Amino acid sequence: MINFKSRVALVTGGSRGIGASCVKYFAINHCSVAFTYNKSYNDAQKLVKRFSKLTKCRAYKADVSKFDEIKICVEKVINDFGQIDFLINNAGIWKEGKIDKMSVEDWAETIQVNLTSAFYFSKLVVP
Repeated sequence: MINFKSRVALVTGGSRGIGASCVKYFAINHCSVAFTYNKSYNDAQKLVKRFSKLTKCRAYKADVSKFDEIKICVEKVINDFGQIDFLINNAGIWKEGKIDKMSVEDWAETIQVNLTSAFYFSKLVVP
């Protein structure tokens, strides 16, 4: 069994799907877990309630398409947990998939959330 006691994970987009599975994995292996959510407050609170019984677990509302919100989120996590040992850049969206149907705005938003946010989080967490 892996034991991540005294370690802290930050999972972006951690309230649902793959992100929620990552939160669960870290929590059951005794890792403190911080995770972001944007619109799924109820899902986030259910995870916090469930995994706070095992380890320190907190949810942070953040629009990961915005650098300022990412910066505030990372600062809060470091303030609340003291460190970040693992960063899971999981946050992502998917709009219309066909190139002839996808708007330029949807494409820009997809790149901002799925790619640029990973750069921003990494840039702020790595130091």
